[in-house]
Order: sequence, then structure tokens, then C-alpha cells
Amino acid sequence: FAETYIVQKIFLRVNLAGTLTLLPLAAAFLAFGDYGPGLVNLAYAVISAGFYLWLRRTGRGLEAVVNAQLLLVQIVCAATTFMLGGFAASGYGFVWALLSPMAAVVFTQARRVWLWFVLFLLLLTALFVFQYVPDRPMPHLMWMGLSLANLGGASALILLMLYSATMQLRSEQKRSEDLLLNVLPKDVAEILKDRPRVVADHFPQASILFADIADFTPLSAQLQPAEVVALLDEVFSAFDALAERYGVEKIKTIGDCYMIASGVPVPRDDHAQVLVNLALEMQALTAARTFGGRRIALRIGINSGPVVAGVIGRKKFIYDLWGDAVNLASRMESHGAQGAVQIAEQTYRLVADAFECRSIGTIDVKGCGPTPAWRVTAARAAMTPLAAGSGS
Repeated sequence: FAETYIVQKIFLRVNLAGTLTLLPLAAAFLAFGDYGPGLVNLAYAVISAGFYLWLRRTGRGLEAVVNAQLLLVQIVCAATTFMLGGFAASGYGFVWALLSPMAAVVFTQARRVWLWFVLFLLLLTALFVFQYVPDRPMPHLMWMGLSLANLGGASALILLMLYSATMQLRSEQKRSEDLLLNVLPKDVAEILKDRPRVVADHFPQASILFADIADFTPLSAQLQPAEVVALLDEVFSAFDALAERYGVEKIKTIGDCYMIASGVPVPRDDHAQVLVNLALEMQALTAARTFGGRRIALRIGINSGPVVAGVIGRKKFIYDLWGDAVNLASRMESHGAQGAVQIAEQTYRLVADAFECRSIGTIDVKGCGPTPAWRVTAARAAMTPLAAGSGS
């Protein structure tokens, strides 16, 4: 039994509607002099209102309350139908009992639905077998009004229950889809929604950016844990906004490191230019403001080349990149300087015409040996986020 907020919200809505419907019905019975049915329905309305107030106040015991309510519905409907003289004489009031197995579909475990339906059939059979003729028949006008109230009210409550469940489920589905889009690129998320499978693609040309907060370890030692998380959240939220403006894909964060890719999962011709321009704006942003009341400095490294991209894991899955181009981009960052955007040769060849770059010679990169590197100093012409978003 899933005791969730959504189930409780739907149940409270249906409970309140049913309670408000039975109160005038009980009053009509009492006014006519049918004290048995009147008191039975009044007692049900009072108990149902108590269930409503209990759940609203405590939020606990949903399963027990649902089971008690479903049982009461069937008992009250059977008792009222019997005391009024049967199905027709009662204005078809037993139709309300059908709410119990139908509500069980929404509010209880699947295997219990058939138990509630069997109970409904047993009570239905008992009402056919045991007949009772009241001392005086119900006036025809009241019978017509009661029949209309029973058939119309039960139908409306069933519709309300199904409508509420459908709307809430659609809302939860959208929330789940939005959450999936926060984890995976839109194109990849659409693939996994349609048919879960292994997602892996090769991209012959893409660019990868790693940004790291310089001297973050000693900085974090001066802060409380909540302050560290708040600072990183503020920094990465600002980077998220920039990544969205430029139409590039945030891959992941690793501690205080932020990874972005351009050209995946949608290939584009300007993958290197747009990522370098974004890197310069990230450096300008961190130089111009504080985060958590503190100044920070970034090391940024970029490289371009072929990569493999895919989704790994079945729980807490992630869209990730692999390849030598990714490894070298990480090394460009770790061997970089504070406030600098350092790029490898593959990226330099793609952006040399659009950006002013200063060679720093070769650096000894673990696993790669001596590697030429450049630092980007400025853009030769301004690139707007709209232009950066264009490509193949």
C-alpha cells in the first residue's frame, strides 16, 4: 500500500464530497420520519468527517482509514436499502456501495480490490434474499428525488474520484518527466521514456569543458557543511543558467568541478567556439561577483575531439562521456592557472580565428607526455548566446 501524498490528497477530496452529500440525505430521512435510515446515514457522515479531520491534522493511518471507510460505505448502503424496502423502494441507494470496490482500485493494494468486490456481491445477494416491507411507503415525490440524488450523486462521486486520480497522476507524470530532464539530455530522455535500452553513441567531433574552483579544499575547511553546499549551489546554478543560454549540455558535477559538453547529444559545427566563449563568460562572472559572500577563482580546461556518450547505471543513472578527448580536457583544467581558460591543440585549431590565444608551450601531462597548450585571452568578435546556439 503506497501511503503517499497524492493518494491521501485524492482520498480527502472524495471523502469530503461524500460526507457533504450524505448530510442532506440523512436530514431528509429524519424529516420524513424514517429514523433508521436517517440515523445510519447521519452516523456515517459524522464518522466520515472524523476520518477527514484526522487525516488533515495528522497525515497518519491512511491505510486503516481507507479500509474502514470502504467497509462503512458498503454496510451503510446495505442497511439503508434493507430498511427502505429493497432496491427500487430505496431509490436505488445501493448504487453507492459500488464506490467501495471502485475506490479500492485507487486507494488500496491491487490484490485487495477483488475482496471488496466480493463483499459487494455478497451484500447484493443478501438484499435479494432477505426482503423487508416498511410500514409505510415513501411518498412518490420524495422517491423520485431520492432516486435522482442516489444515481446522480453516486455517478458524480465516481467521476470526481476518477478525474482526481487522473489529474494527479498526470501531474506526477509531468513532475517525473521534468526530473528526468534535469538528469538527462532531452533527446536521451525521450529515448528512454519510449523504450528503456542501452543508450550509447559515438560523436566524431565535440568539445568538453572542465571548470574547477581553485583552492576549494582550504576554503571549505573554513565553512560549515551547509555553507559549503549553499556556495556550490549558488555557483553551479549560475553556470546552469549560462549553459542553458548557450545551448550546451551540462554533464555532471564532481565535488567542486563542473563538466559541460558541446556537440553532444546533438552535433553542431561550432562546438568549440561556443564552449570557449562560455568559458570566458564563466570567468568574467566569477570575477565580477561573490558567491556566499566570498570571492572564488576558476581553473577552466577545454579540449575537442571524438567522444563516446551514453547512459550508465540502472539506479541513479547518469549521462556521461568517455574518450581521450575527455581525459585531456580534464588535464587542461588541472594543469591550468586561476582565472585562465586553457585549451589543448585540437581546440586551438578550431578557435584560433575567433579568439586571441597565447601559447604557453608544452606541459607535461600524465598519460599524454609533453602536450602543447594555449590560454584564451579574449574573443576577436562578440558571440551572442543566440549565435552560439546555432549549428548543424
